[in-house]
Amino acid sequence: MADSSDCQRSRTIARDTVRRHLKSLPRRGGPGFLSLLALLFIGLKLTGHIDWSWVWVLSPLWFHVLFFCLWPRRWLPS
Repeated sequence: MADSSDCQRSRTIARDTVRRHLKSLPRRGGPGFLSLLALLFIGLKLTGHIDWSWVWVLSPLWFHVLFFCLWPRRWLPS
């Protein structure tokens, strides 16, 4: 059975490892302009304020897909 100092040391090492990992992750600022625009268009379509086709309502999301298709290496590990 491990004594309390070993347990405390293990918890400290685990906590520090998790903190280092979280600090190394890239930070994102939240939803971008195009995502918010898509949400706005979807809300307007569902409430009946616009009678556009769903293709045009979701068109701001196309840019994300096009960007990913044109520059796929950005997300691939090097």
